[in-house]
Amino acid sequence: MIPKRSPSVSASCFPSFVAAVLALFAAGATLAGRAAGAESEARVGIVDTLKMLDVLDSWQDAQSELREQEAAAEKSLAGKKAEIDRIEAELRYFKPGSRDHDERQTQVSARRRELAAAAERLRADLDERFRAALDAIQRQMRDAVREYAAANGYDLVVDARAVLYAGEGRDIGLKVAREMNKRYKERQEKEKPHPDEGKR
Repeated sequence: MIPKRSPSVSASCFPSFVAAVLALFAAGATLAGRAAGAESEARVGIVDTLKMLDVLDSWQDAQSELREQEAAAEKSLAGKKAEIDRIEAELRYFKPGSRDHDERQTQVSARRRELAAAAERLRADLDERFRAALDAIQRQMRDAVREYAAANGYDLVVDARAVLYAGEGRDIGLKVAREMNKRYKERQEKEKPHPDEGKR
């Protein structure tokens, strides 16, 4: 059977994600409106990428879809397992060593191999879909943070897990997430079919 895996994100599951986000976010920019030759303190923002994922509507919807796909895969495998159980139950009615017994025993062995192969294929497919969904969300987060930072005069944005201490007001992650959720809902509304489309 497919190993149980909750498609949620944790720091231990994605250490490379945190490092990648940190590297991509650590890009400086000149302060807008800085006087020529004048010294000015860089404006730094903090983003907790994992907390952002927890509140992103698009990621919650992606996880729901992944759970549905996993449930469908489990159901498919359960049907194959039930077929094996049925054939094994028939073995009781045949004498060990008889042709009928041997034929069913061969069927059971073959079905077990097929079940194991199917489970492995489904697990690999689900893992690939999970990685693709997470990669897409990561790209959206990077773009959204960059856009927010540029629009609000930030010189540097770093991941919270690379910071030992940050003063109040540095965390911009939830602000970015709210903006992402707003745009996501707007896209969903635009993609909804018009009520009268089916009547035409």
